[in-house]
Amino acid sequence: MNDYLFFFGRTPNLSWVELLVFFPGATKLFETVAVVSEKEFQSKDRSPDEWIRILGGVTKISRVVTRLPYVATPADLASVVSDARVPGAGTLTFGVSTSEADAPIPRHFLEKMKQILASDDHRVRFIESRHGNALTSVVIAKNDIIDIVLLKVSDGYSISRTLAVQDFESWSQRDYGRPHADPKAGMLPPKVARMAVNIAGTPGGVLLDPFCGMGTVLAEALLLGWCVKGSDQSEEVVEKAKLNLEWLEKLYLHGKVAIFPDMKLFVSDATHVSEYLKPESINAIVTEPYMGPTIGENDKFRMTNDKLKNVIKGLEKLYLGCLKDWHPILKTGGRVVIALPEYKIEDKMFFVKKVIDRCENLGYTKLHGPVEYGRPQAIVRREFYVFEKT
Repeated sequence: MNDYLFFFGRTPNLSWVELLVFFPGATKLFETVAVVSEKEFQSKDRSPDEWIRILGGVTKISRVVTRLPYVATPADLASVVSDARVPGAGTLTFGVSTSEADAPIPRHFLEKMKQILASDDHRVRFIESRHGNALTSVVIAKNDIIDIVLLKVSDGYSISRTLAVQDFESWSQRDYGRPHADPKAGMLPPKVARMAVNIAGTPGGVLLDPFCGMGTVLAEALLLGWCVKGSDQSEEVVEKAKLNLEWLEKLYLHGKVAIFPDMKLFVSDATHVSEYLKPESINAIVTEPYMGPTIGENDKFRMTNDKLKNVIKGLEKLYLGCLKDWHPILKTGGRVVIALPEYKIEDKMFFVKKVIDRCENLGYTKLHGPVEYGRPQAIVRREFYVFEKT
């Protein structure tokens, strides 16, 4: 079977949960590589190029070409590169990626592949990975590389060819090119926001972000086909989010989706959004709420246990108030995808545990969590949870 391999970026745990939404039969080969059977992939009736545009956590998709019961030789991989060559094209550029669990491909191996491929008088060059064992989507796209992926599996070796890579320019533009950005009012990068939106479910209904900040979650939801609503307690922030979404509509949607009046942005405390929305009118809520005070390396020495306990107590009150307020406006079966903070000061962990303990009493079932996002060494970590209204 010519199965498909999905390669995750810097947030493999969240990427895995996102992938399972679309491919529940997927299995993990490594922490950063998942396999989807050919049958399940084809049942979705979408191409690799389409999937790479939909998924926020997948950097590239490859298709298994062959499996070998022995260690692959330069001739084996050269044959796969040759089959992928476009007739009449100019210089042939290739590279070989491996997983983090395998050794990188040595230069003399690539030199031998080049000799084999150049035997028919075509110009050939190869590019080595400079960071880790795999060629990045940026390198592959910029150099028009035929990327061959060699993985050691239980019964030998798997050889696949990369078919689609993430559009790094588009992601970067939405992150850094929008009119307004404010790290204090929108911490999630677009890729993570996209993953969170995908985890919320199938587009088509209304998605709400009650801590909308600069509108990152709303932007990714719009691109996927959701109708969106958002709120923030700051009028200035709401206005900036509105301008960002107008920019998005002109640049990406080209007038195909009329943001207004389908989109509604309003000023509200997150614990009172039900005053502005009809009961059972929201299909999903995706948000990164206020995470508490920013704590840097210098601040942590001044942050006592009692101070942190008070911070956690205040955040628990906020989040529980939000879940209570959101319940009547969320449709039955609707999901809440929310990032919650966990503070790590030296060897002690502080978390909003009451939110998880009391979610059932508020009418929710926990589906996923904690799914860690962010640097393990960070003082304030973000952990995603998924709740479903019962």
